[in-house]
Amino acid sequence: MTQQRHTRLSRSLAFFFVGIVAIPLAMFLAGVRGEPIENRAATPRPSIGPGDLFDTTVTAQIDDYLTDALPLRHRIVEFDARIDRLIGDSPNPEVIIGPEGWLFWTQTTGQPCVEGDYLTRFADVLERAARVFTAVDRRLVIALGPDKASIYPEQLPRPPHCPLVTAANLADLEVDAEFVRVWDELRAAKGEGQLYLQFDTHWTASGAAVMADALIEQLSPGAWQPDAVQVIDEIERTGDLSLLMGLPEVELEMRLRSRLPGATSTQSVEPVVSATGEPIPGLDMRRYTSDAGAAAPVPGRTVVLHDSFGWALIPLISNYFEDAVFVRQIFPAAQYLREPLAWSDTVVRLATQRAFVPNVVENDMAGQFVVEGLGAQLDACEVELEDTAGDEYVLVTLAPEAATATVTVAGAELTLGPETPAVGIPAVEGRAVFAVSGEVEIAGALVPLG
Repeated sequence: MTQQRHTRLSRSLAFFFVGIVAIPLAMFLAGVRGEPIENRAATPRPSIGPGDLFDTTVTAQIDDYLTDALPLRHRIVEFDARIDRLIGDSPNPEVIIGPEGWLFWTQTTGQPCVEGDYLTRFADVLERAARVFTAVDRRLVIALGPDKASIYPEQLPRPPHCPLVTAANLADLEVDAEFVRVWDELRAAKGEGQLYLQFDTHWTASGAAVMADALIEQLSPGAWQPDAVQVIDEIERTGDLSLLMGLPEVELEMRLRSRLPGATSTQSVEPVVSATGEPIPGLDMRRYTSDAGAAAPVPGRTVVLHDSFGWALIPLISNYFEDAVFVRQIFPAAQYLREPLAWSDTVVRLATQRAFVPNVVENDMAGQFVVEGLGAQLDACEVELEDTAGDEYVLVTLAPEAATATVTVAGAELTLGPETPAVGIPAVEGRAVFAVSGEVEIAGALVPLG
């Protein structure tokens, strides 16, 4: 009898696992496709030609396509994830589960420490970027959004070393640039409400309001009006980290907006286009123009470059500007920013610490601003590559007839192409040393580096 039960159980399990494979396969052949379950677009179906099945790149694309398109994939992933959760593991190594169920991204908790020479380099780039703007009679304000792990370390299994070290060092950093930081303010506000989403990487509208206060006060002291903040509505938000785990979790998120008494703004949205004139998916320029004109709390023309943390911030600050353009972009050297940067009086650069610090240092944010929008307004100069005066940037630009080129600076390779056709390289100790592969044009721009 026992043997018969084992046999029936074995057969049931066999039928179950055959069904897991056979049913989705039958649905796929019938034309049914799986739903996207990750924070990215599904892999498109690759075009296959004769001999492509022997090309490992094409076969990898085929494998990714089939994986993404498999019907019921989300159910299979969810089933596997629930088994992991039952035994106390995270279904995805990129997600850390805290003792109270809070979720954290390992790219945040595992970020490098900003200290020592790296901290010095970071401060140097901020100061050079500020001098680039001063040289063309403009203003640069840098705003850094804290990572969730540095505000809620108690919700992690163990304190995150580098996010806390970076937070402490940057909070105390003395730098000759307008640098908005809100670690202390956010920690002080924790008792007033939830500042970051439990199942997501981003802050809540309440957390964004803390940055909105600090940023508007930096741009125009005394202008922030806390009583103007109103609740728009409350929505259900599926956390991006819960999606990474394959176990979607929904939490309520309150949305906020500032409505200044007696002031309204007109909004317009334009698509962002590539160098070839094609719209870039997911990117647009949002412009807000105040009917108060120059009497608006923040007068002049402002460009705000932001990352995904900026979405909750826009409705809180857009009403304060005379004329402002908001663009989701963390790389100021993108060619489509040339026109708005040249148009601006003030540029606000907002990003969260995990992405912003490496982008500033490795990609030289000051040089990025020289390349697009501001470089043409700087005084030109002759450049001796092996013996510069130490007060200019070398501008390396892709030649008109070239498709791509590579510039190597301090061991880092930068690829020039249609969307990022130039790079600005500062002279260091009187010399600008770099290597080029491909056809480029070289010029100089006078910028006070120190």
